[in-house]
Order: sequence, then C-alpha cells, then structure tokens
Amino acid sequence: MIPLSLSFVLLLSATPAEEKQLTLTAMHAAMRAVTSLQPYLASPEAFQDPANATIVAAQLDALAGLKHRFMGPGKQDPSVETLAGLFGDSVVRAQAEMKKGNTDVARMRLRSVTGLCFACHSRQAASKDFEDLTKSVDALDLPPLRKAEFFATTRQFDKAAALWSQALTATAKSEAEWFEQAGALRQYLAVLVRVKDDRDATMRVLAKQSARKELPVFFKRMVDAWLVEATAWKADDFAASRAAPAALFARAKKLIDGTGAGKTVIWDDARFVSLLRASGYLHTALEKDPRALWRGEALYLLAIATSASMDPLLWDLDDLYLEACIREKPHSAIAAACSERMYDRAWFGWSGSGGTRIPPDVTRRLGELRQLAQ
Repeated sequence: MIPLSLSFVLLLSATPAEEKQLTLTAMHAAMRAVTSLQPYLASPEAFQDPANATIVAAQLDALAGLKHRFMGPGKQDPSVETLAGLFGDSVVRAQAEMKKGNTDVARMRLRSVTGLCFACHSRQAASKDFEDLTKSVDALDLPPLRKAEFFATTRQFDKAAALWSQALTATAKSEAEWFEQAGALRQYLAVLVRVKDDRDATMRVLAKQSARKELPVFFKRMVDAWLVEATAWKADDFAASRAAPAALFARAKKLIDGTGAGKTVIWDDARFVSLLRASGYLHTALEKDPRALWRGEALYLLAIATSASMDPLLWDLDDLYLEACIREKPHSAIAAACSERMYDRAWFGWSGSGGTRIPPDVTRRLGELRQLAQ
C-alpha cells in the first residue's frame, strides 16, 4: 500500500527538461530539511529542547523558503498538484505556532506534512541519507519507542518492527508505559495493514498481544476488537494487489460504510483495522488512476478513514484531504460535503469544558473554503 506523495517545484519559467531538473533540485532540498527534522519530530523532548532550537528553526526556514506550485496529475501520485501547495501552507502555519510558543501543535503539524514527503520514498528500501541520519538519532539517545517512530517515518520499517516487537513483550511498570505500548501497537499495525498489506503478520502480532496475561483491561479490549477485524480480513478473498482501481475504491467505500465512520468525526478504535485497510486501498486506487471520476469522493473517504482511525504518524492529515477535495472539485456536491465535514471537525476539535473557541485564522480559512465549495 503506497500512500500519497508530494512534488516540490520552483516557480521558474523553464523548458520541460529544465523543469524536471528544477523539480528534482527542489525535492532534494526539501528532503534534506525534512530528514534533518525527523530525529526532533520523533521526540517531543528533543523538539522542545532550547539546545536544538537553532537546528529546528533552520530546517523550518529551509522548508518555508521553497516555492511550490500545482502540477497536472498525469501519471503521478494522487493529489500532487493540490497537496504540494497545502504542504507549504502547513509549514508556514507550523512556523507561526512555534513563534507563539505552541511547540506541541507545531511538532504534530510537521509530523503530518513531513510524513507525506516520506511516503514518496516508500517504493524502495531506505536511502543512504536515511541510514546516515540514524547517527543523529543515536546521538540524541532516544528511547526505543521514539526511535521506532523515527524509523517508521523514514520508511525503515524492518528496523521499526524489531523495536516494536521487543517493546511489546515487556511488562509495563506504570499506566503511562501501558499507554505508550498501546500507541506503539497502533503504529505497528498502521505499517502492517496499510503499508505492507500483510494480513498474516497482522494476525500473528495481535494474537501474541491477546495472549499476554498482564494486559490492562483497556488494552485487552482494544486488542481483542482488532483481532476480530483481522480474522475477518484473513477470511476475505479480496486481493488488493491484483484489484483494479475502481474495485479498490468500491471495497474501501464498503469498508468505511460498514464502520459507520462517515457519520461521525469521532474515532472508532474497534474498527481500526478496517479503516487502515480502507485508507490503503484508496491510496493505491488513486495512484493507479489519478484522473478517476471518483477522485473527489476518494479524497473525502480518505479524510473519513484518517480521522476515524486517528493515524498515529499523520496528525491533521484528514484536514489536508478535505481541503484538497474542495480545491480540486470546487463548486460541486462533493466539495460541499468536504466543507461541511471540515466545519464539524473544527467544532468538535475546538470544543471543551470551557466552551467552543475556534481561532480566528481557522474560522477565516473555513469561510474561504466554504465559498469555494458552494
């Protein structure tokens, strides 16, 4: 299962050959900045450490300094032309959060958009750049689960899996450690289901976790629900690797409808495996047929699957999908549906015991997108 990718292109007039070279140059510059950020994004402590502030700020400046423009889909991966622009906007917004002292928000936003960058490198094994960057991670002395997250976001899945497997055999010493293990299991499953499409490995991991006698009730309940879903997946004769784009889209839509995720913006832990499957099928369908007539609806469904499953590596990604849907299909029924879901999501996300206080910049952006959708 290959997620979405981005292309970065300088705003310069050039021949096709020159533009291709400019594209590669800009992509390499972006990836250098993104890979340099990853050790710090993997650890909230490292990201917030004043000693690392200069490095983080420099890489953010490098990303924000790149100009982006839309490219026609052609045979490229889905949403290149729209998400490329949204990437730049998200980096600028992360910079603004940093300046206001909201480092947690900035870090999570950056994890989302940089996760998209690494997605385009998932076709091959991790590059030498990623291998070299491991030295930076070792220097930061990250805990095993933080290091596993770094390996996962840089597409070094086997290394991440080894750390997850080891961590998920240890008896936690506190409630906080159990919550960390639960988060690690979600990350592990996100790789096994959506990236590798490996139902057998998913079953083995969940069965092993279900057999652990020391699991707290919340963890045991979650694992057993996922094991039921994985068992149903194993019995399913749908072969995603051989399916046509339209069939992948139809199966993803059926899975999402079956979870009821489209009726709420609240995540559903019990249907996590189904929603991961759906998002993987949609990514692959759009990659195989980027000009499909159902493209707008696929972006809408990706937003639903992402928000409902609360993807641990891509925070806030559902908002990007919804905005991409609106900008690609303006003044349409599907754009209106995406706009309404963005409003519902904002209301839910910014509501609390103190009432609903949606920031002015969020309100302004929602209004602009609603006008574009209508």
